[in-house]
Amino acid sequence: MMKRLLAIVLAPLIPPLSVLLWRGPGLGVAANFILAVAGITVFFGFYAGPGLAIYGLAILHALLLSLLAGRSSPAIAR
Repeated sequence: MMKRLLAIVLAPLIPPLSVLLWRGPGLGVAANFILAVAGITVFFGFYAGPGLAIYGLAILHALLLSLLAGRSSPAIAR
């Protein structure tokens, strides 16, 4: 319960860390990391609007994984 709450709190700030805490290493962390880095790169390199939209997708992905998905590894839960 505490890890899920921490993952939800961290999702808007550091989405890849939130996914890593809740799901463990895997494809979800890689996808979220790519979204977050792409959002920050577009924000600072090109335009703020599309960069915020891409980073918003990373936050949405982290929140959905934290709220809806169960843990990927049963060994961690035990």
